[in-house]
Amino acid sequence: MERAGVQSLSTRAVAAAASIRAASLYQHFGDKDGLPSASAIHAFDLLPGAEAHLAVERPLLHDWLQQLAP
Repeated sequence: MERAGVQSLSTRAVAAAASIRAASLYQHFGDKDGLPSASAIHAFDLLPGAEAHLAVERPLLHDWLQQLAP
């Protein structure tokens, strides 16, 4: 993802980089779109104040991330 963007994301490539089977990704993230979504949620969890900033500056993105959160 970092090198070529989300559009080029391949479950096989991600699984190989993580030294796991591709089936494990589907079990954990559901589908190909689940991994970038989970990554975005995790990244914002790591940044103090990111949620409050998004709520004010990017409310649509904030709402979308809230819907993805478990």
